[in-house]
Amino acid sequence: MKTMKYILMAFLPLMALSCQDEWDEHYGQANPMASQESLWQALKGRAELSNFVRLVENVGYEYYFDGDRMFTLFVPTNDCLTEADVDSLTEVYNAQKSNRIKNNDNTVIKQVLQNHMAMYNYAAIASGDSVQMMMLNGKYSYLADGGVNGVKYLSSNMLYRNGVLFTVGSRLPYFANVSEYFTMDDELDSIASFFSRYNVYEFDASRSVPGEIVDGKTVYLDSVMNLKNVMFDELGYINREDSAYWIVVPTDRQWRKLYEEYKTYFNYDNRTAKRDSVENVMTHKAIVQGTVFNMNVQPSVNDSVISTNYNKANYRYYKCLRPFDEGGVFSGARSVECSNGKVFISDNWEIDKRTTFFQEVKIEAENAYYQDSIAKCKEPVSTYTVPSGNPLYGQVSGNAYVQVEPRNTAVTPLIRFTIPNLLSNIGYDIYAVFAPAIASDTLTTDTLPLKVKFSLKYNDQDGRQVNDIKMENPEGGTYVYETTPNVVDTILVARDYKIPTCSYGLSEPQVRLTVESDRGTASKYTRILRLDCIVFKPHEDDNNVSNE
Repeated sequence: MKTMKYILMAFLPLMALSCQDEWDEHYGQANPMASQESLWQALKGRAELSNFVRLVENVGYEYYFDGDRMFTLFVPTNDCLTEADVDSLTEVYNAQKSNRIKNNDNTVIKQVLQNHMAMYNYAAIASGDSVQMMMLNGKYSYLADGGVNGVKYLSSNMLYRNGVLFTVGSRLPYFANVSEYFTMDDELDSIASFFSRYNVYEFDASRSVPGEIVDGKTVYLDSVMNLKNVMFDELGYINREDSAYWIVVPTDRQWRKLYEEYKTYFNYDNRTAKRDSVENVMTHKAIVQGTVFNMNVQPSVNDSVISTNYNKANYRYYKCLRPFDEGGVFSGARSVECSNGKVFISDNWEIDKRTTFFQEVKIEAENAYYQDSIAKCKEPVSTYTVPSGNPLYGQVSGNAYVQVEPRNTAVTPLIRFTIPNLLSNIGYDIYAVFAPAIASDTLTTDTLPLKVKFSLKYNDQDGRQVNDIKMENPEGGTYVYETTPNVVDTILVARDYKIPTCSYGLSEPQVRLTVESDRGTASKYTRILRLDCIVFKPHEDDNNVSNE
């Protein structure tokens, strides 16, 4: 149904074509039939609404109905809001208040009172039309076909000094959004607890109720605090009513299982500041990365979905193919409709870590930021680019490489790189990519192969750098590697190499790879290092199949 949003100030005509004349006649500003009573006076004067009045008084909310702000109220009668209901709701309100839950997030305020209060004035309209309203809790509701959100009203369009009153025969249903649903499902305590750690509140003066001015400052009768969560900034605003998000979440059992598996990948050394906290946070973030999908940007949801972490520049990650097919990210999950999307609850996790946080780490050798040190070479080192007309253009990463030349004929040059963001206890295949001299100059006479050696350093569990570990050629059983001349040559330095400590997210480098030219027969080998890039790629085996 096509909806039209109306934001109507007090005593202005409602903009519904089918009933505008009737509204102007019956509720116009000069209409003598318009009561000068407040909504609160009207509520207290109607015996069939006494239970609602008592609930309002029990939570101290009556100032909303007796002030100057304009509301449309949908008040349940005593037949559907009983005295026992009020007693139970009051008990819940007081329990949450004693736990320092703010009024705006107290479930009695948010899911009951504010759920029956629309901002501004609205009126019942002709059959077949629909009006969208924003409720005080931020939810959207609809006036249509003699009811609100499908709940028939018993009386309507009663205009008072500060709003319009409807009565309804049952309480209006509360439709949770994605972020709210976590707290409402007994299977999702773990993820609800994770997100709640990042909740902060910001004061919203526009929605707060001002009182007197004391010492030049406004004292608010009710201070509305908007929820802000830094995890939503990273993953998606799953708390916003005007959004459309799907999210896959693990049950508590699955959450614990994933945590035990993933925490081994975030084993920081003992000198890492706040080590236990960092390990805990990074492990939990690894679980939720790639789980949120903005449905406004999905071209074909049955073919593939991209998560909010997706980046076109690194397109191999955070994209899931055939999500509803067997083994797909949504397959086998219990689906729950929410006001701004869907929650897919999974007890059989189908999000492959190799498409999320198990990522290839690639550094461009010409990037000075990663050049830790150089020795026995001419300084400074040189960066060469590959001209667009060169046959190797596009084969060299970034079409640039670093060149390290020996200081003299008696030495072999070396260059050491820092490697960031490596996980602990996963196998990496380590590659070094070399460019030939002809990549920058097709007329060069330096067309000899290169003999080269590698060594690795990293922090041990106590935070000390281990001595250089010589890399053994997995394809030759020696510590020397040899390039193929006149091609862009990728050398496998190590296969399935595990580093015991994690450096993911740390500002201080911990892993260093040294590349050193090896002495060879001068007439047969060059000693100039021409490095394109270094790659640490998570090892693939038959038991680890990617979604890509």
